[in-house]
Amino acid sequence: MKPRAFLLNLAVAVIALIVLFPLAWMVSVSFMSTGEAANFPPPLLPSNWTLEHYRELFVTQGMGRYLWNSVVLATLATVLALLFTVPAGYAFAKLRFRGRERLFQLPPGRWSLGWPRSSACSWCASTPCPSPTRCWRRRVWTAPRRDRSSAASSCPA
Repeated sequence: MKPRAFLLNLAVAVIALIVLFPLAWMVSVSFMSTGEAANFPPPLLPSNWTLEHYRELFVTQGMGRYLWNSVVLATLATVLALLFTVPAGYAFAKLRFRGRERLFQLPPGRWSLGWPRSSACSWCASTPCPSPTRCWRRRVWTAPRRDRSSAASSCPA
């Protein structure tokens, strides 16, 4: 390995350790008993491993319900985004209609200017994110007609 590449990799590894160390210590502290992290110097690993904080979090504080809500919301947002953006990307790529280029340049939030100001409306307006639409447009637009289905199935880039 060249010295320059070695130094670059070493620098990346050091930066990664600096970034990851506080995260690893937070996980370690979550398994410590109450007050153990307040000792000086603070221990890196718990002397007595415990799950009491996780029990408190999920049983008493109801974190399981919040986690479930997040999973449902993220799944719904993903499904709706794909439901709207995949056909839109195909339409932008293959169909010619008046105002197509101007409409494609607008961010999705601009399409909903007439909606009332509420969190549900802003969530719905932000759901069709432009990335899948742009991906489909790029893949399908550049593929010959005979290869259209294979271009559509290789879209994850």
